[in-house]
Amino acid sequence: MIRWLRLWRLVAGDLRLLSFALRHRRRPLWLWPVAVVLALYALDPLNFALPFAGLVDDLVLIPLLVHLVVKLLPAEIKTGYAAASLIRVRPRLIPTIYMLCHSLRMTLVRHWWCCSTSR
Repeated sequence: MIRWLRLWRLVAGDLRLLSFALRHRRRPLWLWPVAVVLALYALDPLNFALPFAGLVDDLVLIPLLVHLVVKLLPAEIKTGYAAASLIRVRPRLIPTIYMLCHSLRMTLVRHWWCCSTSR
């Protein structure tokens, strides 16, 4: 349980840094396309067809890809984020939205699975 909590804290911090980087005026040109592709991959319909593979994606692969994108960010953005996080309280909205979307998606998968197996 402690490991999951640590992983969630790491992912939440990476998502906050990624959202800061997307709004930064000196962001790299590759950041928006990578973020869009990552978001589309997270909401991929293949996850509905193979629920177990989607769960592995959500819990392992997507956090690793987000962490890789954050590692590739320029140092200027990372230091700007560190300075900005000391000044203001960081919102916890992005991890909450992610968890709500994931819960909704898993509910839809369960509903689809139950309806398709009962026929």
